[in-house]
Amino acid sequence: MHDYIFSDELSPCVLERGGAPTDFFARRRAGALPFDTLSAAQAYFYSKRKAQKNVQLRRNRLTAALTSARKKQEKKLALLLERKQACAGMETERVKGELITANLYALKQGMASCEVYNYYDEGGANMKIALDPTLTPSENAQRYFARYRKQKRTLEALAPQIAETEGELSYYASLLAAVETAESDNDLTSLEEELAQAGLMHVQTVRNKKAPAIPYRTFERGGFTIYAGRSNVQNDRLIRESHGDDLWLHARNLHSCHVVIRSGGRKVSEEVLAFAAAVCAKYSAGKGDRVPVDVCPVRRVKKPKGAKAGFVTYTDFETVLGDPARAEEA
Repeated sequence: MHDYIFSDELSPCVLERGGAPTDFFARRRAGALPFDTLSAAQAYFYSKRKAQKNVQLRRNRLTAALTSARKKQEKKLALLLERKQACAGMETERVKGELITANLYALKQGMASCEVYNYYDEGGANMKIALDPTLTPSENAQRYFARYRKQKRTLEALAPQIAETEGELSYYASLLAAVETAESDNDLTSLEEELAQAGLMHVQTVRNKKAPAIPYRTFERGGFTIYAGRSNVQNDRLIRESHGDDLWLHARNLHSCHVVIRSGGRKVSEEVLAFAAAVCAKYSAGKGDRVPVDVCPVRRVKKPKGAKAGFVTYTDFETVLGDPARAEEA
């Protein structure tokens, strides 16, 4: 200990925790990243801290744009559901019209209401129906039928609007999950381009269209290459560029990146599959060390016509558990 404290020998290093630099030292520290000189360690420390700060600022900008868009869609959905709820009594309007029609012989103009046997009720109860005294019984029946038809048309018009709005919200949720797990400039640039294409934000710096496409996240494991999309647009491209026998992975019932194991027709070992599932779990909205991940051949993955970027359907899959921590293993 005496020799270490009073020695002039330097062992510059940077200590990191979770990939983020926490401090730099002139003397060796257990588990720290070594450097040849103290100035090199210092330069690495501050440049990486600056880069991570820039990443966080870009991430915050993306999150703000998506949060704003999500709130608008949530407000729209609430209004649509409110209109749908207003039509909840549609069938009752039809029943009232039918019951009035069935009892025309017993009703007269000038009545403010009537109470008739409800043959639609399993218990055989009577139903009291309000009438407009200025209308004939037949006209009262038609008034109820008109209400029924109007509410039915409203529901038919609302259904696709509600589905579309829910689809938008699911799409925004997938983007927010991708932003949360974004780690690099490439991750964020890919997401910024997708948001710009979707009209959700303005990107001041637009990449040259002739520039090479941003690469996928790429890993090597057990002689196999594993790819993971950085955005929904990349996820779609990854599927298009993969072979039918390649293995495709996606977190079960969760937003996540798409992962493909380029198998080349070879059998994929359990160790490689576990690592790919870990990658999928890491870049997903899943929490904990046991994230369910579905696996199937790429040929079983289909892109519905008109579907949002990143949305697919798939069949004939098996489910494995992915531990995000395993994706950090070299």
